Amino acid sequence: MKNKQLRQHTSAKSAFKAIGPILCTVLQIEFSTRCNAMYGPVEFFGRLFEMCKNREYAETAHSSATGAEKKTPTSQWILGKMKTVRRDYMLKRCQKVTDRTVRQMRRRGMFRKPVDVAIDKHLVCRYDRFDRIVNTIKSKYKRGTCNFNCLATVNCIVEGSRAFLGAKLFLRGQSNSQTISELIEGCRRKGIAIRSLKMDREFFAVDIMNMLDEAGIAFTIPAIKTLGVKNAINEFKQGVRDVVSRHSITSADGNTADFTLIILDRGDGKFFTFATNASIGEVLAYNSGAMKGAEGFAEEYRSRWGVETAYKDYESARPRTTSRNESVRILLLFMPIFMYNAWCLAKHLAQASCHAARVTLKGLLKLFCRFILDPCQTAFPT
Repeated sequence: MKNKQLRQHTSAKSAFKAIGPILCTVLQIEFSTRCNAMYGPVEFFGRLFEMCKNREYAETAHSSATGAEKKTPTSQWILGKMKTVRRDYMLKRCQKVTDRTVRQMRRRGMFRKPVDVAIDKHLVCRYDRFDRIVNTIKSKYKRGTCNFNCLATVNCIVEGSRAFLGAKLFLRGQSNSQTISELIEGCRRKGIAIRSLKMDREFFAVDIMNMLDEAGIAFTIPAIKTLGVKNAINEFKQGVRDVVSRHSITSADGNTADFTLIILDRGDGKFFTFATNASIGEVLAYNSGAMKGAEGFAEEYRSRWGVETAYKDYESARPRTTSRNESVRILLLFMPIFMYNAWCLAKHLAQASCHAARVTLKGLLKLFCRFILDPCQTAFPT
């Protein structure tokens, strides 16, 4: 084996040993203990890794060779094991796996310093007819459907340490402010300090900004061009308002949020507007490399796109299903998060050992499939 492949193998194996046992112990899926049982946890999780690697449907018959000494479980057996866990319990277990995974990453040296994070929602299409269940939300028509499962996640967006720090299944009737509060509280329970929070314009709301201000979380959100923000832009054009100024908005129920408004001229007659709870002096004194002040503050917001990159990788490892069972859907929604975090840990371990080996997500999943089939390397109980 070449040195590069050996380094990739070593970092992936360390990540597997750190995160692999969490799946088996926390999910708590029951397997037969009879001596003549054909399948067990090794076959179950090995099949899940294969599904993530190939982005297969859970109902697809497994055709790839995974070892002559190992029999391949049927898709009915895999689905049957997922269905044995109730929906609410499966959701709690998957969230606990995410929390345990992040804690394991922190023990290995990640997220020791305050980090920049982003909170966003990711939609996964649903094509079944059960559009009234609590796990399904309605949204704009996309890819042939208006029904979606929605994952609300908080992601570290620091270059080289991007990972899912927390994830929640966004339920119908739940408010954005409640979800954000729960994700932030989850980060605090795991010992992660948030330096700044960046969010999409969807979260430009009075209750969210007031909640973050009370929690002491520094935030940056693109300001929706409401009537008040448009008036502020007109004042900026007339020269009676500075690039950075104080502003306030009022919600329909009469609540008010005060924030610092940043207005930047794009040069084509349009303007960028940002809302932040940093003071005017902090914004003007901000230094982001070559750019300073309000321009540097706005340029720093571009790092929020790290969460979009994470969602792209998430989709490349998300197994699919035609099952209407919610436990099946929940587990397959969270599996890519576990794999993505394992990948981030593998890259961190490679960097920590001064290895320049580049571990890809697909490559990591291939190695995971090998590790679980090798009784000398697997950490799962048999």
